[in-house]
Parts: sequence; structure tokens; C-alpha cells
Amino acid sequence: MDMCCLFASFVQGKIEDILHFIVKCSKLQHITYNCLHLISEVLTVNLGDQDLIQELMTRDEHFCQLVIECSKFRFLNENAQERIETLSRENKIKIVSWNIESLKTKLYRDKKSVDEIVENHDVISFQETFQKTEDEFVNTFCDFECYESIRVNDQFVYHKASGGVLVLVRKNIVTTYKVIQILKQFKDMIILKFCSENKTIIMVFIYIPPENSIFYSNQNTTNGIDILEEALFEVESLYDNCEILMAGDFNSRTSELNDFVSEDKPNYIPGLQYIINNDHDSKSFITQCKRSNKDKITNNFGRSLIQLCCAKDLYILNGRKHNDRDGEFTYMCANGASVIDYIISSYNIFRWISHFSVLSVDLSKHLPISCCLDIPVSGHVENGEEYCNEKQIRFKWNSNKAQLCKDLIVNPTSLAGLNDILELIDSNTNDAAKALVSHLQNICTEAGLLSCHNKSSERAINNQEWFDSECVSMKRKKCKLLNDFRATSNADILQEYVKTKQNFNKLCVTKQKQHKENKKTELCNIAKTGDSCKFWKLIKSVISKSNIPRSNISSEEWKTYFSDLLNPEIIDKDVNFSEFVDNFVQAHNTECDLCIDENFSYLDNDLALIADTPIDLQRRLNNLEKYCEKWNMTINMDKSNIVVFKNGGKLSKNEKWYFNNEPLKVVSYYKYLGIYFSNRLKWTYCCKTLRMQCEKALNMIKHCMCKLGTRDINLGFKLFDSMVAPILYYGAELWGTEKVKDIETVQNKFCKWLLGMGQKTNNHIARGECGRHELYINYVCKPIKYFLHLQCMDDNRLPKLCYRMMYKMNENGRLNWCSKVQRLLFSNGFGVVWESQSVGDAKLFLHLFKQRLTDINLQSCKDECDQDRHQLTLGLFQERFAEHFRQLFDSGQQTPMKKLTLTLWVK
Repeated sequence: MDMCCLFASFVQGKIEDILHFIVKCSKLQHITYNCLHLISEVLTVNLGDQDLIQELMTRDEHFCQLVIECSKFRFLNENAQERIETLSRENKIKIVSWNIESLKTKLYRDKKSVDEIVENHDVISFQETFQKTEDEFVNTFCDFECYESIRVNDQFVYHKASGGVLVLVRKNIVTTYKVIQILKQFKDMIILKFCSENKTIIMVFIYIPPENSIFYSNQNTTNGIDILEEALFEVESLYDNCEILMAGDFNSRTSELNDFVSEDKPNYIPGLQYIINNDHDSKSFITQCKRSNKDKITNNFGRSLIQLCCAKDLYILNGRKHNDRDGEFTYMCANGASVIDYIISSYNIFRWISHFSVLSVDLSKHLPISCCLDIPVSGHVENGEEYCNEKQIRFKWNSNKAQLCKDLIVNPTSLAGLNDILELIDSNTNDAAKALVSHLQNICTEAGLLSCHNKSSERAINNQEWFDSECVSMKRKKCKLLNDFRATSNADILQEYVKTKQNFNKLCVTKQKQHKENKKTELCNIAKTGDSCKFWKLIKSVISKSNIPRSNISSEEWKTYFSDLLNPEIIDKDVNFSEFVDNFVQAHNTECDLCIDENFSYLDNDLALIADTPIDLQRRLNNLEKYCEKWNMTINMDKSNIVVFKNGGKLSKNEKWYFNNEPLKVVSYYKYLGIYFSNRLKWTYCCKTLRMQCEKALNMIKHCMCKLGTRDINLGFKLFDSMVAPILYYGAELWGTEKVKDIETVQNKFCKWLLGMGQKTNNHIARGECGRHELYINYVCKPIKYFLHLQCMDDNRLPKLCYRMMYKMNENGRLNWCSKVQRLLFSNGFGVVWESQSVGDAKLFLHLFKQRLTDINLQSCKDECDQDRHQLTLGLFQERFAEHFRQLFDSGQQTPMKKLTLTLWVK
């Protein structure tokens, strides 16, 4: 079919015939440059209408891909091109499968490369993650929903995780396609169901252990393909006429065996005449395309996989699709290279795959394999706009062009434009702002400040501090050898590549260790000098930034929200001062009794109503309802709760309260200003919550020290006292009058972690090794300090009034906070302070009080050690040999030696 016929068809208006021909030719890349030029002219003339674009896309799912290929030559007008690109991305799902061989290790070694793979795809499958616990990587990939299969270590594997599959799916994909996990009983396999209109797509992500693996000792079969076949039978029994896509490490070598039932001419490759005369959408198009494979060897698993493909009408993408026409190797080691990682799909999925390639990221012995799935749609896909990467105009300042920019701004034409913009500000601020931005962009562009650098397409560079020029040179050499091997398949180049990769990994490990030692030494030196600014700056440089989920809120939504929130029509309204005074007096004389009678709060803030009886509380709620109605205020019912303080028991029938005819919820605990109040006025739940809140800070400290490769006690507790202790001591003025087990547990566990001891180690010994006292000594001083602060308050202050009331109740035998403070002072020999209700020098007294608590704690520990023969022996050992012990062994050897000496002294 020549170009004249094509042009004649266009003149006659047969655009659908043209498009049908274009789609067929584009699948085998038979379109020449001249043909593209003519096609683009056709598209530019006829596809300016957005409705026509949408209609054509619904008729043929391949049309969009072709138009994008044409648009690369920049023949489409801008409006048509932008609309087509938006529509084209609405139904694309980018999938990658990668046997990463320990995800945690690779994230630590080269997180940039892993993040690049993750960010460029929508569905990511990692095999052999060596994951030990559930939800281990949930916080690492915040924008994704995690589906994980963890292999439980069997009796033959010691101290090492194995296997494991982790699948990440973007959260908007999960919502759009209603993704759910099914058939969770299969090991090392994750099966997800995607729903797209009337189509059900089952994606199977799998890791099949190699032949003769110990994994099969506990299975009913020694062939991993049989397990996969069983899973597919289960899928077919649940979902009829579903489409299947499988990806992962199959450990199957298939060479160039046909994955279909052979026909008469299996080596026949269809040409252009075949495409024109036959409908390429038939299965013969797939079966007559020969699959290429650089791996010419087969194994038992490979032959079984081919049989499964033939039986289930599944087709291997490797060696057939774009960018992998030669069937590139996916696994390379010193023993050779092979193809054992595949993406396999059913017929319809095969047609919807627009791209397949073997990537060049070689962090593990396996290379990632990637494909793009174009799911046909008849309409707009929900949340499709999130796939579109906005094109941002970027400028790079150049001081040499400062004068040029100044001249462009002050020239008469530019000044006239600026004056027009200024006149527009009062009438239409939005248009004026947009016009000003556009005006400045034009000036910067004319001055030559436009940057062609696009950060979104920039390849991630390992910019860690330890990654120096030597590492860069070695990495370039490694990558060059990898590319040479993939181009030539030369065995000598493969061996050289493997050796270079091993040397590169060793070099990275050496550089990392050296960097850790330098950081650790620098940190210890700064800690000794007491320079807090440098210390925390260095700590922040060590702790990697967490993955903060990006907001999908558009700028227009932000603007609308804050416009409604600030409500300028009300805020800018003129208020007469006399009217304000009248309303103030009227509101102050209301019958709604608040906690603070004289200091009436008129701000939008928290409000607490206190009553002695249920009837009185309901009356106060009714008054509050009238007040809110008058001033057009609303109450957040979700955060409004009632706590009934009593010594247990059920609520009576009349203990029900309503606001605006809605019942208020009665709760056992209520959080106010960060402190949990219980209905029995006990602090157990509050302290337990504080302990749980410290876990995040503790994990950050452990992460920091692990990155430095040290468990230095002094450094650890400097961080502990700065990051964890303030959280633990929060509100101790109220609950800190007694020793709290939950609070002490935090420090005890941290001591044992620093020493590398088990959790059954004696707490006194663990604290003694770290040179720490009980936290009780610190937080018990807070209520005493607050007691002294109350004595200095004015008599009209509310806290002072409350204290006097509790003081009188304590004298009458009612136990309260004053009773505990009194007992605390008398038990430590400072009863005279309570009797006099005053102290001379508060700072000196607090110092003496804390020293008294420290002495009592030391004496208590000594008495316990004297009663235990094992602890007494350990104490003598530490007293006589501790200094020699530190001199003989470095920091890395001290932990094993401490484990040895403390082995016998466990509870």
C-alpha cells in the first residue's frame, strides 16, 4: 500500500481505514519517517477535537500508543498533544519484577537505585527479600500498599532468613482497580486481583526455589512449577474468563522452546503484506513470532514451565517485545549467565503490553524485568490524572546575564506590560498574578536562563558521602563490562564483569566502614567538647530522611480551602465598637458556667464543663447549645466525650447526655493536652501510652547508632536523655509521685540493647554496666518542683486555689495529690518542708533531694547484690579488672566479652 493510496484515502475521508493501517504497521515498526510525517499532518488536521480523540481511543486501544510515537516528532499541535498524552496515561500500569537478594541490604547499600526503580513503576515485585517480620518495609514505601509473603525458616536453616516475596502497588492503583489479595496459603507467592470495568486481571508474583532446593523437603512435590499450576487451578475455579499475568524468578531455563502448540511454519515471521491481509489481533500473530533467547540451555523446571504455558494458553514476553528482541540474560554470576526471570501472560494481556525490557540495574545477580500494561478503557479512569507528570519550567540563574535581565525589564515594552498588570490587580487578582508570572518567565527565557535539565528524568546518582571518585570509577567500569556482555554474550567479558562487580562491592564495604569510623570518632570528639549545635547537625546528617508521602492536593484545592476557612467577607466586615461591648457584656452574663468563671475565653479552643450531678451537666450543655446557636458556632461531636469519674460499676439510667439532640459518647479515657485521664483517676494507661510513644524515638536512635556501627554507651544515653526522656517525663508533675514500671522498662531494655544482652538479664546489672540510675530519680523531682512552684504563686491563681482545696482535703483524711507529695517528702527525710510549706533556696533543695534519692537507690542496689553470690562476684570482677578490660579489647570486642561475663547472671 503506497503513500498515494494512503493520501487518497485521507482525501476521501476514510480516516478509520487509515488508522487501522497505522495501528497494524506500528506493531512491527514498519512506519518510515516520511509516513510518520504524513500521518502527523493527518492527525494535526483531524484530531484537534477532543471529543473525536476520545471516540477514537474507545474504538482501538492501540491508537493512543501510535499517536504518542508520532508526537515525539513534534508534529501535533500543542492542544491535541497535551490531551492525547493525558488520555494515554490513564490506563497504563508499569510493572517491574526483581529478585533483589535481601531488600534490606540493598536499601542500605544503594537506596537511590532502588528508589529509582520504585518511583518509575506502579506495581513492583521483589523476590528473595529475606524478610523476617511482617510490615518491615511499610514505612519505607509510604506511597504504596504492601503485600508480603514471608517464608518461615525451617529446621535446616539457621540464623538466616530466606525466600520471601514483597509486592508494592501504588495506593491510587489499589483504589482505582479495587486490588485485593487472594489465595494467601501459597508460600513465596502473592496473587492479586485487579478489576477493570468488565475485566478481571489476576497478577501472580512468584519466587520458585531452584531444583534440589531444601525448600521442597517439606512440600508434596520437588517441582516448583507444580505448585504454580495448582495455584492457577485455584484461580480458574474462582474466576472464569479472567486474564492472567505472572512475573518473578521461575528458576526455569527454557531456551527457545515454543510456548504454544506448533503450527506448520513455526519459523515464519509475518511481514507487512501479512499484516495488511490478516487481522493481527488473532492468536496466529503471537504464535508465528519466534521467541529469542540468549540462554540456549533448558532444565526440568524450564520444560515444565513450557508445558504449563501450552496447556493454559500463556505466552512468555521475554525475547518477543520491544527492547528485548534478543532475549537478554536476566541472571549473571561466576558460573555463567541465564534467563530465569520471566513475565508471562495470557493472550489479551500479551496484546495490551506496549513495552518490555530487561533493565541494567545490577545490585543483585538478577536484573529487573519491566513491562507496561495498557488496559483498554471506554471512559475516564478514576484518579488517572495522578499518572501525569506536570511539565515544570525551570530556570537557572547566571550572574553574567544580570544586566541583560535588567535591560529587558526596564525597556518600554516590558514596563508597559507591567503597568497593565498593575492596573489589573484591583479588578482581578488571579489573572494579574498569572500574567505577572508569565511576563517574568518570558523575560527569563529571552535572557537565556531557561534550564533544559529535568529532575524527574535524571538518573539517580549515589551521592552518599563515602561514595568517592574511586567508587565512581569502579562503578563505571562495571557498568561498561555489563553492557559489553549484553551486547556480545562473550564468556570472558562475563568473568571479568563478575570479578569487577565483586571488587566494587568490597570497595563499597571498605569505604562504608571507614566512613562510619570517621563519623563515630568525630561524634565522640564533639560530644566531649559540648558543642550541641555541631553534635545535632552531625546526628541529622547520619539519620536518613524518612519517606514523606507526597500530597496529591492541587493548588486550586489549597486556595479554595483557605479562602473558605478565612472567609474574608466576615473578617473584613466593619464592627462597631459599641456593638462589640454590648455583645461582650451579654455573653459574660450568660448562665453557662464554665470552668473558668472570671477569665471567660472567647477563642475557638477546647472547652471543659464540670458538674457534680448528671442533671447539672445536662443544664450546662443546654446553655452551651444556646450560646453556640447565638454566635453561629459549632461543636465537633467526634471529639466531644464525657468521662464519669467513679470507682467502677456501670452507668445508671439517668447518666446519659445530649447536645443538639445527639447523644454524647461516654468514654473510660480522655486525652487532654497530651495526658490521658481515666475514669478512676489512675495513671496506668497514661504511662503505658508514654512508653509506646517512645518507641519511634528509640528506633531512630538505634538506626543512627547502627549506621555509625557502634553501640557506645555514652553516645547512646546522650541521645536517650535528649530524645526519649522528655517524652517519658511528660506530665510527671501529676503522675510522678510513685515509681512506674512502664517508664523504667524503657531504660532497662535500652541498656540491654546497648550491651547486646538478652532481655532476661538482671536489670540492676544492665543499668550498672551502663552507669545509669533508675529514671525514678529524675521524674520524681518534677512533682516536688511543681509543689515549690505552687508556693510562690499569687493567692488568686487558679492552681493555687486548687492546691489549697486539696491541702484541706488531705488534712481531713482524703487522699489526693497532696497526700502523695507529703509522703514523698517525709519518706526521704524532708518532712520539715511540708510542715513549713516553704523552702529557702529551691534550686539547692532540689539538688539535695535528688542526691538523697540517688544515695538511697545505690544502697538498695548494693544490698541486693550482697544477697546474690553471683552478682557479688561480678561486682568484684568489675571493680578489679574493668580498666584492664577496656584497654585490652576494642569497642567491637567488648560486647562479646560482656556477654561472656554476664551469661550466668540472668534471672
